[in-house]
Amino acid sequence: MRKFSDDMLEQPYVLQQVASYYSTEEGRELLRSSKNLAERYAGRVIFSGMGSSYAASRLAGNYLWSLGIQAIYVEASELLHYGMKTMLDQSLLVLISQSGESIEIKEILQQLPPTVEVIGITNDPASTLARGSSLVFPLFAGDESTTSSKTYTAALAVTLLLCGSLAGLSPDLAIASIQAASSKISELDTNLASIDWGQVTEWVQAANAVYLIGRGPAVASALQGALTFKELVKVPAECMEAAQFRHGPLETVTDETLIFVFASQGATSEFAHSFVEELVNCGAKVIVIEEGIARIAHDAGYVRSRGAQVKLDEYFSTLVDIYPVQMAANSLAERFGISGFKWITKVTHKE
Repeated sequence: MRKFSDDMLEQPYVLQQVASYYSTEEGRELLRSSKNLAERYAGRVIFSGMGSSYAASRLAGNYLWSLGIQAIYVEASELLHYGMKTMLDQSLLVLISQSGESIEIKEILQQLPPTVEVIGITNDPASTLARGSSLVFPLFAGDESTTSSKTYTAALAVTLLLCGSLAGLSPDLAIASIQAASSKISELDTNLASIDWGQVTEWVQAANAVYLIGRGPAVASALQGALTFKELVKVPAECMEAAQFRHGPLETVTDETLIFVFASQGATSEFAHSFVEELVNCGAKVIVIEEGIARIAHDAGYVRSRGAQVKLDEYFSTLVDIYPVQMAANSLAERFGISGFKWITKVTHKE
């Protein structure tokens, strides 16, 4: 039976598959078609999904803002029950669902007015989402056993390609970045082997709280990381936008608090590194992630890494930043003897 680690280790291959397909004429034509479809609307795009797909939706919104395009990200459940009557006017709807069968996605498709066209991003080209979409962007992730890993990174990669196309960018740079991310993940095991996972296990067991924080595109990594901890390790980890963390939650930090900080180089990375120093001084156990490299910020004083060549911008860094969290969660689940889902299923069929 496949395990989470099997899916996780296939991520470099899956990213190469994505890069290869969207380099073909068929893939490029799909990207061009999305741009043509978007031009029929007033320039506003709505991204929606649940779980990992919502994290990808959030990244899409951040990326399109940086490219000068109006974008909204919203949980599919909220769109379904509170936004259908007002949000869809003159908007292109992009629905993300790895299975293409999540209950909220199916309900949205059933209730959509005929004037709204959908771009679907899914791992199943025969799914309900695929059948209900004007354009279908495949993920090429293959079967996945449990908590999302390779389908998540594939969804990020495809979503970034789509966003670039909507902004009129050539896909070449995005494809090169996806290929670079694939190579980077393959190199990360050496770094992760240097982490004292026994110590991290003790921190998790003793923790009064586990937080994952980031800003901008890194919030997608924090969202997915927290979800991975909850599903795989059964730990109530919380994602927060790092600036929001200062507005109150910082008061919860003690020497029993474990915090993962995503700090890949970008518009707010200096704020992230400064905050790490503050968190360490507050006594927190802090693990910093930059371009997929994980480091423990020691009590002796936090010194940020310098001199490393930045190969990925902060949007494409999300393709590698999630990997250390996946490795940590998998290691902890194995140490705790945890496997599989307890209360949920891979695809959610009930609201």
